[in-house]
Amino acid sequence: MIIGTLDGVVDELYSYWSVLPQGTKNRISQLVGAGNGLRKNPHLAARVERRFGMRLLWSRVSEEAAAGAARHATAMASRYLADGTA
Repeated sequence: MIIGTLDGVVDELYSYWSVLPQGTKNRISQLVGAGNGLRKNPHLAARVERRFGMRLLWSRVSEEAAAGAARHATAMASRYLADGTA
């Protein structure tokens, strides 16, 4: 059951890849992994690499969602202050 779940996750990710134009796919040679689901599960990561046929690299930031939210908040606060509306 666990293997089936992992394969289902990988198939879901691959379905997004499969609809990309071939010209776009030809320019991609590496995958960047993000999120603890991949980072903390080497079995899932290995299945992703095998399915996509590419090496999986890791993001430099370990908590991608938190880092993205913080960056977004900073950008919005800067824009708000730049508008002179603060």
